[in-house]
Amino acid sequence: MTARWLLWPALDATLLALLALLWWQPPVRWAPPEPALPAIDEVRLVADAAPASAAAAARARPLFWSSRRPPPPSEAGSAQALPLAQAKLLAVLEGDAQRIAIVRFPDGHTARIATKPGADGWRLAAFDGRTARFERPGGGSVSLRLEAAPAAAAKPPAKAVAPASQAKPASSKDKP
Repeated sequence: MTARWLLWPALDATLLALLALLWWQPPVRWAPPEPALPAIDEVRLVADAAPASAAAAARARPLFWSSRRPPPPSEAGSAQALPLAQAKLLAVLEGDAQRIAIVRFPDGHTARIATKPGADGWRLAAFDGRTARFERPGGGSVSLRLEAAPAAAAKPPAKAVAPASQAKPASSKDKP
């Protein structure tokens, strides 16, 4: 018991001596590293980083501007090559200033046609609630009827589980 009692003061005295030794040591100062000159051979100019065509495309369509224009349509996969008469009218969305029709072509390609003429030339001219009429500036006109989605097969109702018996078990107080 006495050995343990003497251990704590001896440990405190040792720690106090170490702290006093650290206090009187000369301070260690941080020194900045020596400056190094850059290797000129490794420097790459920013103008060489991207081709000029990419920079021109970025200037034509700035990324974060509200007036950013979509990319010009490609000729190969545009909806212009597909006949609008064979398309199926999926929906017509109406906003404050514009209507947009969503149509699906037989090959599965989906397109949006607005009240303003788009890249393919078609525009939504009228919509009466069931039929949408599309016009082209060249004089073409197509009407598509909005079709209801096929009803999903109704699942048969699950078998109703009989409710558990509502009867209370007889208690000893109820018995005469």
